[in-house]
Amino acid sequence: MEQFIQLNKIETCKFIENKLKQKERCIVSRWGDGEYHILNHKNVEQTADYQGSGKEKNRISPYLLEALQYKKQFICAAGFGAKQGLWFDIGKFYIKHSHHTFFGNANWNVYDYNLGSRLISRFFQGSTLIVTGHAKECKKVFTDKRFAFIRTNKENAWDSDKDLFLKVKNILKNKDFDNIILSAGKASKILIPMLAPLCNSHLIDFGACINAILAPHTSYDLITSWGMSWAKLSNWGKPDKKKLEKLSEQFIKQL
Repeated sequence: MEQFIQLNKIETCKFIENKLKQKERCIVSRWGDGEYHILNHKNVEQTADYQGSGKEKNRISPYLLEALQYKKQFICAAGFGAKQGLWFDIGKFYIKHSHHTFFGNANWNVYDYNLGSRLISRFFQGSTLIVTGHAKECKKVFTDKRFAFIRTNKENAWDSDKDLFLKVKNILKNKDFDNIILSAGKASKILIPMLAPLCNSHLIDFGACINAILAPHTSYDLITSWGMSWAKLSNWGKPDKKKLEKLSEQFIKQL
């Protein structure tokens, strides 16, 4: 395996925080097993969050590969801690095909959220555009006028990536944002290299962590399919409501 460095969750948060302290732009993507299965042309049954036909999978694969190889991003990926098996293959794949040698941990955002959102809340300060399938729910939580929203056609919006890019591009023509939060599944990865030259915003692939923030204030149905078991907050399909309410309140207080 090629020489590489991967930071753990704590180190990843510190690295991002130092960039903010130095007033550097943050462009952060997150890559896991779902992207790997599409890029590696595995059977769709092997990944829980993949939706679509083989034809659609082949359509998005070259866009994902191009996005993976974008040099100006900080790739936070899964799979590097494994010694063998599927997750070992995932880590090895990202090292080989990204042409990057420095990686963060894909769960950095949920790790910080679980500790009170001290870091991730900073990407919601100032003018912020949130791209998500849950824009309607976001409006109930992010009520200040400095927030703007673009609703994707689906929660996992890779199937409409080109239309989504045009939506974001059009809004950027009329307004500058300090932050662009992307919670649009595979499309988040594809959008990052497309949007980076068009703005000076922080570009953050925030993922389904937005669901945990919204759920206590909208509907717990948002997280029944994403139980955050890997964040030790609940079991699959059985969210710990008291825990989620506390964490969401801690996040919102810092807005």
